[in-house]
Amino acid sequence: MKTAGIRIITASFDFAGSDNDPTKTRLKNCAPENLDKKVAAGQPKERYYFDVDTNDELASAFGIIRDSLAHNMFISQ
Repeated sequence: MKTAGIRIITASFDFAGSDNDPTKTRLKNCAPENLDKKVAAGQPKERYYFDVDTNDELASAFGIIRDSLAHNMFISQ
């Protein structure tokens, strides 16, 4: 899917492993690199991997994902 250009968003929630843990590495590798190039002024960078530990952080991650999807969508008639 990743090689076909489909963006995959992954998250680890309340995961006790270190940043080098194989499971976290697999989740990070499923997601494309975060986009750091040519970010418009005032626009957040797109994120595709989230490492969260609390319900509030998870809700925030879903808010970022929602906003990113809304920003990239358009409706044609």
